[in-house]
Amino acid sequence: MSHKALIALLFLFAILGTVFSQEPGFRMYTLKSQNDLEKVFPTSWIEILRFNRIDRVHIYKGYKIKIPLNLEDFHYNPLPATLEKYRQVPKAIVVDLPGQFLGAYQYGELKFSFPISSGKKGFATPTGLFYIYNFEKNKRSSRYFINNSTRPYPMDWALQLSRSEKKDTDFFIHSRDLDGKPASHGCIGLYNEEMQKKYYGYPKNPVLMDAKTLYMWIVATDKKKMGRINGPPVLVEIFGKAPLIK
Repeated sequence: MSHKALIALLFLFAILGTVFSQEPGFRMYTLKSQNDLEKVFPTSWIEILRFNRIDRVHIYKGYKIKIPLNLEDFHYNPLPATLEKYRQVPKAIVVDLPGQFLGAYQYGELKFSFPISSGKKGFATPTGLFYIYNFEKNKRSSRYFINNSTRPYPMDWALQLSRSEKKDTDFFIHSRDLDGKPASHGCIGLYNEEMQKKYYGYPKNPVLMDAKTLYMWIVATDKKKMGRINGPPVLVEIFGKAPLIK
């Protein structure tokens, strides 16, 4: 299939609707310490964090967190396992802003899904159809900084959103903090505990590396610092409106 034909096909498929699953039931649990979740739920803490769209840096003693009612073999994924409209598309990313989740699809089959942090009030993440042509492994923000410092905010494993091959945007999918709500300046943030350990000293043992996983799925190498992806562009469909959470 030619590049132009693929673009036309992607546009046609992207305007078709997608149905997502409902949230499971849950109860509230008050943390007794920052690492309480790992102690009390040693086999489920990662899925609980995913369910809450939050990272380990942003939970603390006294924090009230949602615990799914049925944790036996619990794997949280609110996105469809299959999207027929992408059956002919090599790689596609679907971003559900209301659900604050991202899904990566290969020929219509879900490869993995991740919680996100999208744009906060006044900095809405743009919606519609985008493509990924460009990547930058160690990108740094030119506008925003690590809290209470002069260090540029790290945007590692960055994938730039473009409207077309010659029309890039200022928005990226990249690593960032996830504090349980839309909190970015418009970009789409994913877990990167290695970054958090480097800048905050916690967690001591990084586990959650969703930004790198997505980047490697698309770029396939971490040797190049920046450039353009090989092969056809990756479709990114962003839809809905992010919840307004204070």
